[in-house]
Amino acid sequence: MNRVTVDAEVLFVRLLEQALPGASVQASADVGDIDALPLVIVTAGNGAMVSNGAAGLAWEWQIDVSIICDGDSERSSRDNASALADRTYAAMHGFHDSGASIPGIGAVTYMEDVSMPSRTTTTVLNAGGLSQYDGTFSAIVRHSN
Repeated sequence: MNRVTVDAEVLFVRLLEQALPGASVQASADVGDIDALPLVIVTAGNGAMVSNGAAGLAWEWQIDVSIICDGDSERSSRDNASALADRTYAAMHGFHDSGASIPGIGAVTYMEDVSMPSRTTTTVLNAGGLSQYDGTFSAIVRHSN
């Protein structure tokens, strides 16, 4: 059955999996995911139809990313997370620039920063020696055949 809307979470998880080799990209995290570091967690929310077109034209979504890395020290953990945050930021904007799409799931039409990835307190996984960066983007996506 064809979806009426685009599952933006699935779209961005799959696009980031392709763009960030060596990182585990998923839609949620659990305490056991400490073994999957570096980790990029993607969530999508506040989806709404673009108001200047017919139903089904495109949808605007808020895409939140959390980037979690470890290291041999607090400094290396932070450096690793900072580098992955930069790669994630570039990838997200690159999806717009290249018109990235996954057939049958969706395509990225527009991307804008809401909040650039910045260092936060590690809250997703309660473990020592981790650094976390969180960022938020506003994306417009459409169907892709």
